[in-house]
Amino acid sequence: MLGKIFFPLLFLMSLVTVAEPIRVVTEELPPFNYLENGRVEGLSSDVVRATLDQAGLEYHIDVMSWVKAYFIARFKPNILIYSIAKTPQRTELFRWIGRIVPFENCLFRLERNKHLQIHTLEDAKKFKVGVAFGTAGEQLLISKGFKLDKNLIRSPTESTLIAALDNGSIDLWLAVKEWELEQGKSRSKEAKNSVVADLCIPGEGGLYMAISKATATDIGDKLRAAYSTIKANGVYQKILSKHNRREK
Repeated sequence: MLGKIFFPLLFLMSLVTVAEPIRVVTEELPPFNYLENGRVEGLSSDVVRATLDQAGLEYHIDVMSWVKAYFIARFKPNILIYSIAKTPQRTELFRWIGRIVPFENCLFRLERNKHLQIHTLEDAKKFKVGVAFGTAGEQLLISKGFKLDKNLIRSPTESTLIAALDNGSIDLWLAVKEWELEQGKSRSKEAKNSVVADLCIPGEGGLYMAISKATATDIGDKLRAAYSTIKANGVYQKILSKHNRREK
């Protein structure tokens, strides 16, 4: 009799679905997301955590290269990615949860290279412009007619591009404004390598959190509702204040 009860019980248990934690993927992009003492910090990280906590979802955050994070979020289930720029090319590739913060891409040059001053992207086509592979900045340059290995030089990391700017392998570097400002704090002591931006271009949609299309629809619904709640109850605004920013 016990055996007759035991096997149906095992069968019923096999039908119970245990919700897996959400895997959150991101990159090093200070001041929005970065590792500090083993914990992922930054304005965007705080907003993402507040949203996930409000939704009552378990999660863990992994920091990796942007190329890897983007690939995982394109094709794997149960994935949330941030801080991802919402561009026309990406609109249909993800399910968008909410905007975290606006941003600008800027063209940087070494301050000593005054002959490289530019006023438009068209001006920049005369020079070698470095940009991180797979970023919204790369999409922007390609859409404006920049040509790979002619005036568009790609690299997997921003740190490689900084080195290329320093040694003259590239003339200009396209990067998120706030990211470079953070880097500038450590570079300011080296006057010969200080950088300036002559041209900044506002990001079309801002930096967002999004989930993969392979992630369950109900998870997206919970996250969007949670994001709306933290915007309405003041939590989002408190996070902005903590990071010395105001909602725009």
